[in-house]
Amino acid sequence: PDFIDSIIVDPKLDILAQIKTTNLDSQNTNRVLIFPNPADENFTLRINATDLLAKNTLCIYDGMGRLIYTEETAGKINVLVDCSHYPSGVYVVKFATYYWKVAVGHGGK
Repeated sequence: PDFIDSIIVDPKLDILAQIKTTNLDSQNTNRVLIFPNPADENFTLRINATDLLAKNTLCIYDGMGRLIYTEETAGKINVLVDCSHYPSGVYVVKFATYYWKVAVGHGGK
């Protein structure tokens, strides 16, 4: 079963999105990796599954559910995300059908 860890509210559309951060089952955990987590200045999304190298979009949402970053990832194996300007906190990263929580901290900055 999937468990809902978070929800995202889109105030423009009045839509609630269920964020299932537990949807990575054991056979899919190596298809896409995010590291390091927690992150300081940046983190990497590594795409290990060739079927995911086609056109996909990486989306990052802040703690209030606002979309703060998007990047088209077609053909990329490693996507480096600069999070040095993000306030410390927990962010939701969406790629294809996968979701993660990524903690960003800046060592007391």
